[in-house]
Order: sequence, then C-alpha cells, then structure tokens
Amino acid sequence: MATKDGPVAPFPDGADPDEYDRLRRRVLWKMPSGLYVVGSTDKGERRNGMTLNWATQVSFDPKWIGIGVEHAALTHELIEACGVFSLCMIDR
Repeated sequence: MATKDGPVAPFPDGADPDEYDRLRRRVLWKMPSGLYVVGSTDKGERRNGMTLNWATQVSFDPKWIGIGVEHAALTHELIEACGVFSLCMIDR
C-alpha cells in the first residue's frame, strides 16, 4: 500500500495545512495516556460529558481516534444516536 506524502486532510476552513498538521501531530503524540472528557449528544436536548483515561489513534489516513465506552453508559447511547463525539484533553 502506498503512503501519502505531506499533510493529510481534513483541515478547517482557512487553516494552513502544514501548520494544522503539525498541531494535530503534537496533540496525537500526547496520547494514549492522560485525562480526557468525552462530549456526546443526541443532536437534541441531551448532552453528556464523561471522563476517560485512555484514547488512541487508530488510523493515519484519515486521522481517527478510538475510545472505549461501556455499552450500558449514557455516553454510548448518545454517540450511537449522533455518530460522533468530542474528545477534550485535560492539561496537566
């Protein structure tokens, strides 16, 4: 399988791809150990924040992260309903 040279999309509108890729790499290198808050919603009224202590990068192209959430947890229900989550790193 061929590897891609240079920064890998996606990038926010107006962001310099090289600068954004360097920032994203710095953030991903801090993983997998740390303290995180997983944000989730059902795209409606329900929102939730859950603490997490393990996350990891699961793909390089596209850059994806993976987390583990107990099936019975409200966070799992909300992520399943919406299909996305946010991951916030807590500063040391």
